[in-house]
Amino acid sequence: EVLYCVDPVDEWVMQSIGKVNDKMLRSVTKEGLDLDSEEEKKQIEQVLKDKEGEFKDLLQTIQGAVSENVKEVKISHRLVDSPVCLVSGAYDASARMERMMEAMGQSMPKSKRILEINPNHPVFNRMKGLSEEKQKEWAEILYSQALLSEGSPLEDPLKFSRQIANLMTQNL
Repeated sequence: EVLYCVDPVDEWVMQSIGKVNDKMLRSVTKEGLDLDSEEEKKQIEQVLKDKEGEFKDLLQTIQGAVSENVKEVKISHRLVDSPVCLVSGAYDASARMERMMEAMGQSMPKSKRILEINPNHPVFNRMKGLSEEKQKEWAEILYSQALLSEGSPLEDPLKFSRQIANLMTQNL
């Protein structure tokens, strides 16, 4: 079952409740989302190990390119259509909570988040064939896309715009 929490106060309320009728409330924006059966977990774990081996070098390059903003880059099984998403650590404030506190004039330390990648998305197979310089540029673009997808502002919208324009005019 899914409970949509769209009001600003919902995040505070959900953190204080924690459980309803012996069912744990979990945020899909946090790491460690665990909704699978034991059998599914074993299958997913094996697939993730295989993908981590296949994408090891690319993961390291992406991590190096976005390390200023991201604490970890890892393979995800939760993504279907999107190439990347940002999630908060299990005990970190979410991006939405950080933006709300900022809007209320409260200073809150920005926490680095986790960039999860979808190894089945075609962009990563393309990236593997690129030079390391291009991989780093694409990693920055993907990080910016993840920020936009979650509703966070870009640190440098002009740079993102230039990167997209350059990407669109290149022959790969």
